[in-house]
Amino acid sequence: NNDSNAPITGSDYIISYSNNTNAGTAVVTITGISNYTGTKVINFTINRINLTITADDKTKVYGTSDPALTYTASGFVGTDGNNPSITLERETGENVGTYDITVSYSNDNYIISLVPGTFEITKATHNMNDITFSGKTTEYNGEVHSLAISGVLPSGVTVTYENNDHINAGSYTVTAKFIYDTDNYNTIANMTATLVITARNITLTANNSSAIYGKEYNANGYTVSVGEILANELDSWNIKAVVDT
Repeated sequence: NNDSNAPITGSDYIISYSNNTNAGTAVVTITGISNYTGTKVINFTINRINLTITADDKTKVYGTSDPALTYTASGFVGTDGNNPSITLERETGENVGTYDITVSYSNDNYIISLVPGTFEITKATHNMNDITFSGKTTEYNGEVHSLAISGVLPSGVTVTYENNDHINAGSYTVTAKFIYDTDNYNTIANMTATLVITARNITLTANNSSAIYGKEYNANGYTVSVGEILANELDSWNIKAVVDT
């Protein structure tokens, strides 16, 4: 004001404020001093401002510890954003899936938008690096032959076999299938190996014999010259040595 006779702040009047920190109705009071008297009270409004708080999305692998929950805020004024009392909570659950992260905060100076986040638990992977499944070749001996994996299975994993346990000669593809928590763990691939049972080598040689012409002749039996006939199968073979007539 260019009027030289205008009142001067501090000399002719003082200004004071009340309730002028937070949003709402504030009061300014002008009080005359020295050559001036009287008081003027004026109300004014401090409007709330917009504040958005967004819960950050998080993820973890099944069976591991939760990461710290965090947020992103936009709209804090001054030091209000220094360690505000914002609460973050995630929906209860430890199995693979997606869970809500909720955010809560209250402050009468702001028009608050709270944006939830998501917490994802992904499948874990069993460590099968030490597990091997190898084939083998063996000779027929009348007993059951099988294949088995080598190594210690991870906790919670068991194994079953398909087309295993064979007696007779042949070539067999055996499959190892693993049983585990498929909801929370990635797929464990089947393993295959070949079981070969070879035929047993047996050579039978008729024993030499002689006879007098005109007399009845009986063959002189046989000898197993190579290999060995299993004792429990000997009777079932019905081996006979006959004379070529």
